Amino acid sequence: MYVCARTHVENGQFIKKILMIILVYRSSTEKRILKMSNLLKNIHTHTRILTLHDQLKNIRRVFENFHYIVSSILFVIKLSNEFLNHDKIRYLYKAMENHWNIFTDEFEMRILKNYSILSQKFALIYAVALYSITITYLMVPIKPILLDVILPLNESRPRFFMLSIEYKIDKDKYFVPLFFYNIIVVVTGVAILIGVDAMYVTRTIHACSLFSIIGYVHKLLNFILKFLFYSQQFEKIISQTSINMKVSKGGCYMNGMNALFKKSASEQLIYDEYIICLKKYQLALKFASVLNSMYQIVSLTSLLLCGAIISLAPLLMIYELDEFEQLLQYIVITIGTLLLLIILCYPGQKLLDESQNVFYQIYAVEWYTFSPRLKSLIIITLHRSLVPCSLRAGNLCSMSIETLAIVSSNNIKFLLAMYKTNSCIHLYLILALYDNWKNTQIVFEISYHTACIFIFIAKLWNKFWNYNKVVRMGISYFTTFLSLKN
Repeated sequence: MYVCARTHVENGQFIKKILMIILVYRSSTEKRILKMSNLLKNIHTHTRILTLHDQLKNIRRVFENFHYIVSSILFVIKLSNEFLNHDKIRYLYKAMENHWNIFTDEFEMRILKNYSILSQKFALIYAVALYSITITYLMVPIKPILLDVILPLNESRPRFFMLSIEYKIDKDKYFVPLFFYNIIVVVTGVAILIGVDAMYVTRTIHACSLFSIIGYVHKLLNFILKFLFYSQQFEKIISQTSINMKVSKGGCYMNGMNALFKKSASEQLIYDEYIICLKKYQLALKFASVLNSMYQIVSLTSLLLCGAIISLAPLLMIYELDEFEQLLQYIVITIGTLLLLIILCYPGQKLLDESQNVFYQIYAVEWYTFSPRLKSLIIITLHRSLVPCSLRAGNLCSMSIETLAIVSSNNIKFLLAMYKTNSCIHLYLILALYDNWKNTQIVFEISYHTACIFIFIAKLWNKFWNYNKVVRMGISYFTTFLSLKN
């Protein structure tokens, strides 16, 4: 049975192991390709900085270019982190390879496989969502071209790019090359982002599987200890009733139970198995420690830059409510940034929950029934698991759902403050209503817009005044979701 399970898991993980080997031991040509991608993003960032310098007097263009510069810096930092931590990445992949050879019990292989499938689902959903958002973002500049074909006018509609850069050349004459250049830049950045984040999810979810195995071992240990108390009484009942064990379905079950009790009754066997469990727990702790040290700086930088993007994009949306193309771009950017924050925080929350579950499972063990030497090991393990493992952003905060809620709520407050400032502009609607109250059509149009604005402000103010409740509800929802999934 074990051989069949092992063969099935190895067949399922064959492609993944090949990809890991390619990533860790990639050739110099592949490394050059990745470095060229990084160089392309760097060159594009420099052009953004030059454009920002040329447009310092134009506040709107300053905000637009600063927003794109922050996005480009985020891509470069994520890719540079992979280059700078190449030794740690190699260690992590070697450790993941060894874990499949160390955690060889049937239930351990099953847990590793289930979490591996979970990481694949996360990466696939994230990639599909981000590429869909990217396609929507890239299709916006094609709208004038399509309208010129479908509904032609006497003159061509003005062309624009998704990246507002001053190229110092004629944009209409070289529209097609510049358009494809923008596509290459955006797709390269998104591909880098998806690849790096997919590896981040894979490593973090693998660490979750290790802690899940340790917690499950302690759960089994607690189950065995509950039977230890009744083992002698059960054997007495068997001897008193003189049950004749026949080769039957029921007899096989009784033989199996009798063998289980005899095996569980051996204190030395339990001690040896627990020593192995502690060694595996040390492997999980070391893996999580290396993973945390690798992502400390990049996690903090990602949180800060994503917070800046989420703050700037809605701010620009407020001033672009009358321009659909620009508004759609900012909406797409905001949704993509929220997805990035979720993919950063959710695996960290999963790791935090699984490491905490180890403490809960050890705490539930009936340790007072152990021998003194086994009891001392339980106490040491309980003391170590009291501090859960987590991915921290620069030793300031943990990457969790709570951090995601805090960042989102702070950005909502900032957006509300900016919208309150901008809402003063809409006072002209009330004045226009007063000046044209005899014109029914104008009164209806102004009243409609005014009502929509007041409804929007009321809903936003409700979120502002109750943002603490919203944060608590969000945390409780995700906690309940994780507990039900587990």
